[in-house]
Amino acid sequence: MGRIIYSLTIQMFALTDEYQIPDTVLTKVRDFNLFHVVNYLEPWYTATEPLTGPLTDLNLLKKIAEYQSLNRKVAKVALDSFKNHLWYLSPHCVPLALFDKRVADDTKRAIVGKLGHKVVCVPIDLYRYYD
Repeated sequence: MGRIIYSLTIQMFALTDEYQIPDTVLTKVRDFNLFHVVNYLEPWYTATEPLTGPLTDLNLLKKIAEYQSLNRKVAKVALDSFKNHLWYLSPHCVPLALFDKRVADDTKRAIVGKLGHKVVCVPIDLYRYYD
């Protein structure tokens, strides 16, 4: 979060004439800020709630995939980074969704129906989100 705040500060200073920031640097800072404001702030502030974690992470993954329409390069870097955190979406965390108020009752019933079955872990292919 510190990097995001620092980057937003750089962009605000660029609006003034006090500091000269090269256009190439400013473009990268804007891309970084836009990505984080659009995608990352909500998951960051709800990360302390373990019951909402699986759905929040899944929604973040979807938002990053959708972000490709705005900036394909940044979305690819984010998806590559997200690969290192896929353990959040493991079958062991699925029962937490039963206590998440945002999950529909039908989905919760389906989860309960599958709890007794053997779970087969299939790795998520992040690159299927690319055209």
